[in-house]
Amino acid sequence: VPLLDGSARRWVDAVEEATLCDAVDDYGRCIEKLAPFVVEPVHILYGDSFIAAYPSEKIHITYGINFPQA
Repeated sequence: VPLLDGSARRWVDAVEEATLCDAVDDYGRCIEKLAPFVVEPVHILYGDSFIAAYPSEKIHITYGINFPQA
């Protein structure tokens, strides 16, 4: 995902233009949309990077970026 330099504009525009639609099977019949969800906290560390997920009623995404001093 582009970040902090304006190059994400096209990506953001595409997300805003996307529409929601019903989940359908191979025959076009509406079916329940299945989506994974977090039932207990998950943390993954890789070097100086990390990601964490917590149970919630809604999706919330929070991130931090630490750019090294040039």
